Amino acid sequence: MKNLKATVIDACYNTQVRRFSNITAICEELENYEAKSCNLDEINKAINNIQKNADKSCFSFLTKYFALHRRYDENYEKLPIYDKYVQEYINAFYSTKGIKGKFKDTDKKAENAYEKFYKCMEKILEEENEGIKENEKLNFSDLDNKIWFCAKLIRIILNSSEKNLENLEFNIKDENNKNNYKLAYFKKILEQEKNEKIKKQKNN
Repeated sequence: MKNLKATVIDACYNTQVRRFSNITAICEELENYEAKSCNLDEINKAINNIQKNADKSCFSFLTKYFALHRRYDENYEKLPIYDKYVQEYINAFYSTKGIKGKFKDTDKKAENAYEKFYKCMEKILEEENEGIKENEKLNFSDLDNKIWFCAKLIRIILNSSEKNLENLEFNIKDENNKNNYKLAYFKKILEQEKNEKIKKQKNN
């Protein structure tokens, strides 16, 4: 059953874990953990143990595996997931705020990677919820959807443009707040997606 769940998560979320790891072996290791009820220490231990035996980092897949078991169940704490867009959101937040403790891409296979990632995302969530009413505050699932939607919106903008992408420029200004990490994230993803689309156009 865990093998089926893992395969579906891998396929739907494009974690690419099957390209470099034996997903069956990973699932056998996951049998030792009850994903829905695991506490943070147990998740951190699980990810440490599994990644030690993987030929490359499967950190993104593992964060999704544990988080998605809780996403639609109000009885359990929501958990953050990791992907390239989340990493860029982290980069934007910590660079504009000028604070320490950032989770870096190179930290994914480090010891206690999940613990560091969780604390990093917890800091961002606190900032997101500052000044918001208690019953309107975001959880990690909400934050993930927000980050994903922004990237999706950017793809729609680029796909709908009839202009030459190499000459396409966007004037995005925020005169009120020059340290807006959300704006910094939007600009970074916009540039990445634009360059990726240009590359694909040239290869076709």
